[in-house]
Amino acid sequence: MMRVKSAAASVLLLVVWISDVHSLSLAPPEDHRLCEPRVLCKCPYGTTWNVDANGCLRCSCKPRCPMYRCPAIDCPLGPVRDKNGCPTCECAPICPKPLCPLMDCPNGQATDANGCKLCKCKPYVCPPVLCEKFCPNGYIKDSKGCNTCRCKPFVPICPPLCRMYCPNGNVLDSNGCPICKCKPFLPICPLRKCTNFCPGGYVTDAQGCRTCRCKRPICPPVICPAVACPFGYENNTDRNGCRIDCGCRRNGQAEM
Repeated sequence: MMRVKSAAASVLLLVVWISDVHSLSLAPPEDHRLCEPRVLCKCPYGTTWNVDANGCLRCSCKPRCPMYRCPAIDCPLGPVRDKNGCPTCECAPICPKPLCPLMDCPNGQATDANGCKLCKCKPYVCPPVLCEKFCPNGYIKDSKGCNTCRCKPFVPICPPLCRMYCPNGNVLDSNGCPICKCKPFLPICPLRKCTNFCPGGYVTDAQGCRTCRCKRPICPPVICPAVACPFGYENNTDRNGCRIDCGCRRNGQAEM
């Protein structure tokens, strides 16, 4: 009888020990959340899956689609659907296959009013630029067409131009606007290589082009003493043809 009681007590202690070990090894930590088994929702209009606050995946039913009274239209590609996936009274557009070359569009391909792709890229969306200075003529744009903080130069608003033809263009005023006055004629002169040196410059022809003839120099005045020369003054000149002395001629001879 004592052996039976002892064996029963041993079995009871073993069961308690196993129970304690099992509870220690299988008990999840306090911060561990167990998700319930996934159950597929039975929804007449379809289901959606969302993650709840515990990080568990839950299913929910889609809302019932409204009943539209649409005209009797035939949509080969079906109707356009709204954000809930419900059909509308608008047909999905039938887009022709665009015959475009291979295009690399960083911002995507542009579409028309029906949502069909076009053979051009979507424009680059410029980031907002906050400039500290105000530019009355606008801002200079960069290579992508976006505003920078650099001001455009002043562009004058010119009055209407008068009806006159100027072969060389009109004269501009201080603002850069053309006025009713023609620019002077600018001749196309031949290139001349003159061998003579002209201190006073070269003579120009009727077209304003330079020749190889020297201009008459502007001679400095020669102040001669108040002496009468019956036979005139001696014609002594320098290399420029300017008179250099006041000698009188005497019987064909000069004297000082």
